[in-house]
Amino acid sequence: MKKIKIVSTIAAIILPLVGFAGAAVDVVTPFEIPVAPRALGMGGAFIAVPGDINGFLYNPAGLGYVRYYGISAIHNTWIWDTYKSYLAFGIPRRYGTFVLSGIYFNEGEAIEMEGGTPTGEEVRAFMSGLAAGYGVEVKDGLLVGVTGKFIYSYLAGYYGSSIALDMGLIWCKRMDNRRVSLGLVLQNAGTGMKYREKYSPQPMNVGAGVAFAVWNPNVCLNIAADVNYPYWGGVFRYNVGAELWVKNVIALRAGYRGGYDLSNYTFGVGLKVNKFILDYAYAPNYATGEYADYVNPSHKLGITYLFTKGAVRIVPEQMEEIKKAIEESEARIREDITSVKLSVDEVEKKLDTILETMVTPDEILHMLTIHFPFGSAVIPDE
Repeated sequence: MKKIKIVSTIAAIILPLVGFAGAAVDVVTPFEIPVAPRALGMGGAFIAVPGDINGFLYNPAGLGYVRYYGISAIHNTWIWDTYKSYLAFGIPRRYGTFVLSGIYFNEGEAIEMEGGTPTGEEVRAFMSGLAAGYGVEVKDGLLVGVTGKFIYSYLAGYYGSSIALDMGLIWCKRMDNRRVSLGLVLQNAGTGMKYREKYSPQPMNVGAGVAFAVWNPNVCLNIAADVNYPYWGGVFRYNVGAELWVKNVIALRAGYRGGYDLSNYTFGVGLKVNKFILDYAYAPNYATGEYADYVNPSHKLGITYLFTKGAVRIVPEQMEEIKKAIEESEARIREDITSVKLSVDEVEKKLDTILETMVTPDEILHMLTIHFPFGSAVIPDE
C-alpha cells in the first residue's frame, strides 16, 4: 500500500474509530463493502432479486430460488490498493438451499505515526469472516432466509471479533413471462466488535426492495430498486439498477447508488459459457480533500461454476407445467391404447369367423375359409 504521511487506510478510516476510550462507534465489516460483481453492476439493487448464489449477501431469502450446486470465487480491488477475496459454495437440498462462504479483506500496511512524527514502523490491518446462509420457499412464491456471520478483525495491534445475523423475506409473483418481487431484510443484528476497551457496534441496516423481470427466448431484462436505512448512520440510501441478458450468454448492467460516500454510478458485464459465468463490475470511486489523490476506482471480477447434479425442488409454477404435461401425455396414451384395443378386437372378430383349426394325429391344421366369386378360382386380396 502507498505509504503516505498519514496512516492511509488504517489511520484515516479505521484507527480513529478506536482512538477514543469507551466510545461506541460504527465500523465497516468486510461483508458490507460490495462484494458480488453482478449486484454491484446493478448499483447494489439486489434485495428483491432471487436465485443468485451470492445474493444472500443482500437478502438470504433469495436462496430459496437457487436450484443448482455452484461455487463462486470473487476478487475485488477497493480504494487505495486494498483488496478482498471471497469464496462461496451453494448446496441445494430438497427443503431449501444452503450457502457457505468465507471472505478476507486486506487493508494493507502503513507507517505508524506518533505525535505527528513517523516512527518508521509499519502497521497492518485485515478482516476476515465466515458466513452461512439458508433460504427456502415456504409457500407459493414466499421466500424466507437467514444468514449467520462471524467476523474477525486485526487493526494495527487491536483484535476484535463479533457475530451477526441477517434475516429476510421475498415475495414473488409470476405471470407468464414476467415476474414481480418484493424484498425486506434486516442485516447485522448481533454483538458489537470490541478492541481492548473500545467498543464498535455492528453496522445494522434495514432495507426494502422491488424487482421486475421480463423475458423471451432472446432477451431477459431485470430492473431493481432498493432503499436502505443504516441504523448508526441515520441517512437513507437508495440503489437502482438494470441488467439485460442477450441469448442467455451476454449481460450488460448499469446502476446508481445514492447516499454513498465513494461512488454513484456503477457498470458491469457478464458472460455465460457452458457451466461458467464470468462477471465484472466497475465503480468510479471518488473523494475530495487530502485523500482525493489516493482513491482509485474499484474493479470486481468473479467466476461462478454451476454443477448439473443436485437435489431438485419444484416451485409451484413448475408444478403446474409438469402437471399439464403429464395430463397431455396421459391423454395421448389413452388414445393410443384405445386405438390398439379396437384393432385387436377387429382382428379377433375376423379370425373367429374365417379361421378354423383342425387337430389330427400327425399335425395341426388352420383352415382359412375363402369366399371365391361365382365362377372364379382367383383368391381375393382380402
